[in-house]
Amino acid sequence: MRCLDDDIVLGLIEGRLAVPILADVDDHLDRCPTCRDVVAQVARVQAPSHVLPRGHALGRYVIGDLLGTGAMGRVYSAWEPELDRRVALKVLVADGDGARERIVREAQAMAKLDHPNVVGVHEVGTSDDGVFVAMELVDGETLRAWAAQQRTWRQVASVLAEIALGLGAVHAAGVTHRDIKPDNIIVGSDGRTRLGDFGLARSGVAAPIAPATSLVLAAGTPATAIAGTPAYMAPEVLRGSSATAASDQFSFGVMAYEVLAGQRPFTGTSWKELLTTIETGAAPAIRTVPGWLDDLVRRCLAVEPGRRFPSMRAIAELIAAKSVQRSPAVMLGGVLAAAVLASGATLLIVRDKAVAPSCDLAGERALAATWNPAVRERLVSLDGRALAAIDRWATTWRTERVATCRAVTTQPAATIIARDRCLDQRHAELGALLARLEAPGASATAYRARIQDALAALPPPTECAAATTGSADPVPLDPVLAAIVREVLAELPAIRAANALGDSRPVLAVAASLVDRARTSSHAPTLAEALLAQAETLRGASQLADAHVAARDALAAAERGHDDAMAARAWIARVATAGDRRELVVAEDFGAVAAAAVDRAGAPPHLVATLLRLRGLVAYNRGLFTEATLLLTEAHARFVAIAGPRSLDVATIESALGSVARASGDLPAAERWHRNALAIDRDVRGGPHPDIARDLHNVAGVLRLRGDLTGAAAIYREALVIEEAIRGAGSVQGALTRNSLALIHMANLDWTAAREELVRARDLLIAAGHGDAAFAHHNLGLVEAAVGDHLLAMAHYELAAAVYASTIGDRALPAIRLVIDRARSEWRLGHRDALATTMRAQKLAREAGIEWIDQEATQLIALRRGAGFEAVSAVRAKTPSPVEIRTEPPIRGTTTNQPAAAEVPTPPEPPKPQPTRDVGAYGSTQPW
Repeated sequence: MRCLDDDIVLGLIEGRLAVPILADVDDHLDRCPTCRDVVAQVARVQAPSHVLPRGHALGRYVIGDLLGTGAMGRVYSAWEPELDRRVALKVLVADGDGARERIVREAQAMAKLDHPNVVGVHEVGTSDDGVFVAMELVDGETLRAWAAQQRTWRQVASVLAEIALGLGAVHAAGVTHRDIKPDNIIVGSDGRTRLGDFGLARSGVAAPIAPATSLVLAAGTPATAIAGTPAYMAPEVLRGSSATAASDQFSFGVMAYEVLAGQRPFTGTSWKELLTTIETGAAPAIRTVPGWLDDLVRRCLAVEPGRRFPSMRAIAELIAAKSVQRSPAVMLGGVLAAAVLASGATLLIVRDKAVAPSCDLAGERALAATWNPAVRERLVSLDGRALAAIDRWATTWRTERVATCRAVTTQPAATIIARDRCLDQRHAELGALLARLEAPGASATAYRARIQDALAALPPPTECAAATTGSADPVPLDPVLAAIVREVLAELPAIRAANALGDSRPVLAVAASLVDRARTSSHAPTLAEALLAQAETLRGASQLADAHVAARDALAAAERGHDDAMAARAWIARVATAGDRRELVVAEDFGAVAAAAVDRAGAPPHLVATLLRLRGLVAYNRGLFTEATLLLTEAHARFVAIAGPRSLDVATIESALGSVARASGDLPAAERWHRNALAIDRDVRGGPHPDIARDLHNVAGVLRLRGDLTGAAAIYREALVIEEAIRGAGSVQGALTRNSLALIHMANLDWTAAREELVRARDLLIAAGHGDAAFAHHNLGLVEAAVGDHLLAMAHYELAAAVYASTIGDRALPAIRLVIDRARSEWRLGHRDALATTMRAQKLAREAGIEWIDQEATQLIALRRGAGFEAVSAVRAKTPSPVEIRTEPPIRGTTTNQPAAAEVPTPPEPPKPQPTRDVGAYGSTQPW
């Protein structure tokens, strides 16, 4: 006969056992001293003197009916007059002061647990009657009773996931349950499962093996005695080792096997025999469930603790990921309470506690681990705006955490798991940022100046509201591979923090190492995350070609791992990287696919707005101004909805809208947008910043087009000082500002100064692998053409054309302008292709609606066809701004196979600038 369970012990004491069973029990007691101890202790507790009468006062509670009896105590219904509520009151017998203190301490540890899948504790106290614990009440049944009815494997898996979540919360609080079994799990009538009895009724008598229904909480208490129902004990506990989270997991596995298979995985007539069976024999396969679920249970039942799952949370996530078709457990409202007896559960209905207070408290506690008064005090040197930004981010995170906690009553477990995991990632990223802010050394000062950008660069906590488990591959069952996954994911927040703080170069090697380690995990979603972090790091270090490859590989890994959310982020990274490289045709194609990927991932609001901004920038850089305005306007509305009208994201969008308006010729609107962006950035940031330099650059651009060259030059130089002071003299943005300063010199006909600025800008952009080097080549061609060196001008044009073809395409304004600029120099050189080039410029200009290029091409064609200066004058008379035609002899040294110079009329100089025409080409200062 096996060791006596609770029902047999109570039946023996109460005289309810049939004669044949009684004979077997007597035989077993003769051979088993442990069971004799159990019976003796229960008999002592069952004595009538220990039953409290109705109306008896115990602390602030008034005793009602006796609900049930366990091995180490009794549970009563009770009334709490002060709050006018009914509770379940468990009264425990403890021999000696040490035992009493231990039980109180353990109950206090329980009271700190605050989780919807864990039974709560109102209060713990002591009296002459013993230690008492006031607990919540629940309407429901034990898992054993629930499983006795026919259930599908999906229903069981859903319950197991919730149990795993609750037990994971227990372990996270530093507590070991030590008595996981079906009798201690409550399946509420509302559909929610709760982890019940924590076995506070442990005897104070130290014994090699404690009574079968007792256990010890591991919160500060030595756990040297074996405890818990033996049939569910882990082998290491049966050998006499301390109970741990891993041994709780083994008990969970035994319970899961029993509920799924209808029998326990291991049997034995004694503890020794049971241990031998566990160590030498594998449990039979569960044929009625999917293979993955059988594998999961078997891993929980691994003899060696190190081969079990790393955590109960990992089990919950795996079940949620695999059971994607499970029926959601819909809650009926409010958190129901539970009181579970040491020997089987007695259940009552009480709906007197709302979920809100406990969820609010949980959100505060979780946030306090990272952002608390002590950390704030250490960061006192931060600008007040920066501290306020951290506070706003933290408040948003806490709000999302509380909302997720409350959603337990309305959402499936899989959804809650996904949201919790997302919020945990955001929390870890905040912690990594704050750790860098507190780091000693000169870099910490620079970090503190960038904290607002860093917070804006991180995925916002609000995205977690849309998080789903999706169909991403679960973490590997192999414990070695699972450990690699955990290690990689734990280190990624530090990489993201460095990137967000603009300090990517020092972590390049670390990012590469994480990718290598992720590859060894054989877990594609983890590899995708590591590759995406590497792509961001490479972008931040201006290694754009390598960033392109890393983003591509991240996408491949995300798709291979069925991770929709990661695939959406990887597509967006590909759009941004292509934009960085000015591969705009490619970026446009990527953007269309990225939109579908974002939709498939649940359309997180911030991702949607970010992609709209990127696609708007692609359209702007390609000269598709109407499309750019539509995309950026929608992005603007979405960012305002997310963070209000004065956020950094809104400033970035308003700056982009200003650039589109300027390129479209609407200078008043352009100035309005750029000055709005400047005002927001100055207000939010409070000091010099690259975005303020960007805003100044753009305001200067409008002034330059309006003819205020002196004012524009002063503002350009102000922007350049800020840019180079923060990012150094070799930054891309500084190079673009130098290109714009060159346009000022070109407008002033100072060709030498223009050439000097352009050569420096070109060299910096080439070194960065940046596509805007084409604009510097283009402008150098214009400078050389202006001083009469058309051969050198053509060489620059050829270099610009090659980059334009691979970046912005042949339909963007700078590329079309380049065609007419080349045609002008070909006319000067007497090239036979001059007419064809001019006609091509005319065709492209008409298709794009660029009137001034069309007019200039028409003039050149009229001259070539012999219409003479009279016809050209007639054409020019129809243009808004007639220009003077200046004739010059052809350049010496033209080849003999070119048409004779005398046969080609001298073409006119470029017309004076129109409102939508500029003296040269310039790149976008908008960040990707």
